[in-house]
Amino acid sequence: MRTFFNLLKWDVILLLKYGILPIALGIGALYIGLVFLLDIPSSIIVLLIFSDPSMMGFIFVGVMVLFEKQAGTSSALVVTPLQPWQYLLSKSISLSIPAAIVSLAIVFASQLDASYVLVMVAVVLTSILFLLLGFVGAQRVKTFNQYILIIPMFLMPFCIPLVDFFGLWQSQLMWIIPTHSSLKLLTAAFETIAIWEVLLSVSILLISIYLAWRWALRVYRAKMIEAS
Repeated sequence: MRTFFNLLKWDVILLLKYGILPIALGIGALYIGLVFLLDIPSSIIVLLIFSDPSMMGFIFVGVMVLFEKQAGTSSALVVTPLQPWQYLLSKSISLSIPAAIVSLAIVFASQLDASYVLVMVAVVLTSILFLLLGFVGAQRVKTFNQYILIIPMFLMPFCIPLVDFFGLWQSQLMWIIPTHSSLKLLTAAFETIAIWEVLLSVSILLISIYLAWRWALRVYRAKMIEAS
């Protein structure tokens, strides 16, 4: 466990060194200020939390991994006794905790009646999912320009449930896309929805995280074989 906590500490240091954490908190502070000053409805609060603290993890973890590649850190890690799950879990924790804190602060600033527990569950699960997907995406490119190009390819399908969220087209098929569950949980934090929808949403996100975790582990192990 000491190895894992040292890695977690190092990831936090890298977040500060590369300016990722200040940028993330800065954007969050801007949202918090706007929400505090303006009378923003809960639907927009849900959208803000969904688009920034939750999904932005995809971009931030990609930037972090690419920085590690440029510095040669990632190549050194794959030849150490570090376990793949430790690496992925450290990245997930170091970036999902700030996302959860910013999200809770946004809800608090809105002064709306909300379930902080549901907000926390929705943000943490969604953030971890996108962090794992971002890790996979970053391993498929070599430069930041290439990563910028693949961001829409990865994220656009996950934005489709917004069509249902805004009432433009509603279909049970939306449940296939895990971010539909994210939006359901965030909505449930501000208004009452059926308990089965809450439970189904949590289950779908957990299954999606498991699949993304397996995918990320396979990609990481392939990188280890390549480096050996």
